[in-house]
Amino acid sequence: MLSRIPYRNFSSTKFTPIHTQVCVVGGGTSGLNFVSQFLHQRGVKRHQIRVFEPSKHHFDQFSWSMVSGGFYDASLTVKKNSDLYSKWINFNNSKIVKIDPKRSVIQTNDGVEYSYEHLIIASGLECDYSQIKGAQEALESVECPVGTMYDYSYAQKFNELVKEFGGGRAIFTEPSSPFKSQGSPQSIAYLTEERINKKGVRSTTNFEFRNESTELYPHPKYTQSLERMLNARQIQYIQNSRLVEIKPTSQVAVFENIQTKVKEEIRFDLAHITPPMKTADFIKNNPEISDNSGLVDVNPQTLQHKRYNNIWALGDCANLPTAKTFGAIMSQTPILVKNISHVLSGQGLIVPYKYSGYTSSPIFVGEGKLILTEHKYNQEVCETFSKQQERPSSLMFKGIKKFYPWFYWNWMPKGLWI
Repeated sequence: MLSRIPYRNFSSTKFTPIHTQVCVVGGGTSGLNFVSQFLHQRGVKRHQIRVFEPSKHHFDQFSWSMVSGGFYDASLTVKKNSDLYSKWINFNNSKIVKIDPKRSVIQTNDGVEYSYEHLIIASGLECDYSQIKGAQEALESVECPVGTMYDYSYAQKFNELVKEFGGGRAIFTEPSSPFKSQGSPQSIAYLTEERINKKGVRSTTNFEFRNESTELYPHPKYTQSLERMLNARQIQYIQNSRLVEIKPTSQVAVFENIQTKVKEEIRFDLAHITPPMKTADFIKNNPEISDNSGLVDVNPQTLQHKRYNNIWALGDCANLPTAKTFGAIMSQTPILVKNISHVLSGQGLIVPYKYSGYTSSPIFVGEGKLILTEHKYNQEVCETFSKQQERPSSLMFKGIKKFYPWFYWNWMPKGLWI
């Protein structure tokens, strides 16, 4: 009998939105870290949390730099969200298409509306390959030697390309901010140069690192060390250079000088690209919640939205004036958890907890070493292990390679990595 009942596409506007006290948009690193820590707060009820994440899988994206670098298994960077999130919270695989902050309502692609008391936006950044003509085609082509660590499949492709590389011109690109995992584009350049050297074809390979900026890293202490690293490895550094097109069949990259607008065509034999990035359309195209750059417009210390007190943001999608890294997310999360907990308990933000702008970036430099950058707002250095962390360290490398993945999968989902 049920099969005879005709399907009716009911519009969500006819019904009261489904209400949840706290809605979290984005189930990646920022979303998972927030939820896992928030659940430890007194009075929090699991069924009053709803997470929106269209992907059924969770990725440890930072480790893709190690995958591209040839010393980590890609299969270890992915798990099912159902294995990470508490089964008692509401997890929704629908895609967000609209946020209406005036009504405190979210709309999903299936037309359903969800209302909230507080909204946490943790949807990160998306790779915007459309800004580079031919980039998507080049990455998909097995014949074109182009890869990127910013994708599960393309990171593996780049690793294989390096294995097969026999010499020629190798180029590495970096866009202007915002982009996630600051320092990783350089990591790939150093790691690849080391692998090419071990293959015995370094003498027939020219390396170029091209970025759109006028600086190598957004802090002078680490910039000097990294410049010395480039010089020692004989990697040519070219500033103000924007990748605008890739011609897959001819293996030609087109760069535009940001200052002069002059374009230059370069034939390459290996390329690692870091694509421009953007927030999701429901943020970027919504001036009620985003700033002029398309990022969520929040107070840089409290992480509360500047216009709507019941909206908060953390991670790569927030317009915080600091490098977008995993370390930044880990520092922001407890601040946001404490502040929203105070608001929910009725205490308000009379004396709010404040985010210092802390961020950190492990930059792999080869030879089993890395440079760990750590700083806060206004370029205040705040190094944890040494006052000379601009020096490559083998101990840091071993710590990141061996312990970071374990803590990521075992401590963070339980809210223990604080």
